This record gives sequence, structure tokens and C-alpha cells, in this order.
Amino acid sequence: MTDAARTVARALFHDVKPWLRQPAWALDLTASLLPPVLRDGFGLTWDAASEGRVARLTGRLARLYSRLPRAVRQVGPWQEAQARLAGRAPSWAVRANNRIWLGRDLL
Repeated sequence: MTDAARTVARALFHDVKPWLRQPAWALDLTASLLPPVLRDGFGLTWDAASEGRVARLTGRLARLYSRLPRAVRQVGPWQEAQARLAGRAPSWAVRANNRIWLGRDLL
């Protein structure tokens, strides 16, 4: 774990000012996807309570996911990248999605 990695993590997890407060489960989900050495290095909590929240969340999402429109199923940064790869400017919906979750319109 390098200082540069910690700086990036701090920017992603703590330094952005989105319109909506980040849901508590977002960090739990992130922590669940990382190997323990990275989770510990980034200072993310992973305990029995976190594991239970992620299990409940993934159960709910599995039932809900297929019913969601594409604009909600896929995060703004992915949609932005796809638009740019296709030679298009990101749409207003992508920019709004980024603004709500990341605190800025474009990456």
C-alpha cells in the first residue's frame, strides 16, 4: 500500500462533496470486494455487521436489478466511458448521475 494509493482512496471515499450523502452500504460493498490487505491498507471496516449488510444488500439487488432502467443499473463513470469510446459527449443523464454520486459532472 503506497501513499499515492491512500491519497486516491481518500479522494474517492472522503473528499468528494456529492449532492446526496453516500449510503453507508457503499463502503461496505467496496470493502467486500477488496482483498484483506487492500481493505486494511485503505482503512475500510470489515466485520460481521458489514458482512451482514452486504449479504442483505446483494439479496435485494439481485431481485431488483433486472427491473431497473440501464441509466440506473450502470454507474455514471461507466456510461461516460462508453459514450466517449463511441465518440459521443456524455448525456445530461450521465452528467447528473456523476454529479449526484461523485460530486462532479465529468471524470
